[in-house]
Amino acid sequence: MIGSAAALGVAAPREATLFVIATFMPPFAQPDGLRLLASRESVRAWPGGFGFAKVGANYGPTLAASAEARSRGYDQILWLLDGNVTEAGAANFFVVWRTREGGLQLVTAPLDGKIILDGVTRRSVLELARQRLTTGNTPLEKVEVVEREYTMEEVAIASKEGRLVEAFAAGTAVSRNSSKRT
Repeated sequence: MIGSAAALGVAAPREATLFVIATFMPPFAQPDGLRLLASRESVRAWPGGFGFAKVGANYGPTLAASAEARSRGYDQILWLLDGNVTEAGAANFFVVWRTREGGLQLVTAPLDGKIILDGVTRRSVLELARQRLTTGNTPLEKVEVVEREYTMEEVAIASKEGRLVEAFAAGTAVSRNSSKRT
């Protein structure tokens, strides 16, 4: 959406034009998942910014860091903020792990810091998980859905201890496993 009124200046537009662009996505070439580079050097979004909004300012600055990750053999960046996992590339990031007590959790970053995009795909994943995986009406194991800050160190420890079940990224333009299910 762009302001399209015949005016020049910094103000809320009186008129706007909305463009909707649809395209087919080619199949992903990674049958075993995405390789993510956990980045402590670059930050995609920060408190007080616009990480919660679908605006170009959230994506343009990430292009150089993403190109660097690809040049090093990675598919995307797993964005961190002060060690906390936020998003993967331009998508929401989720982990499924076992707690030390043996319970199964689906964990993703919370919205309260306004650095995570609250898109329809994120909401759909969480709503479907809550509807279908948290009740006794499923043949699958119950899954606790958790929205909280979690660190890269927690993910690494869960993996080292064999508790990391899977991780995936889901967004408007992407939905892809980033690890094999164990």
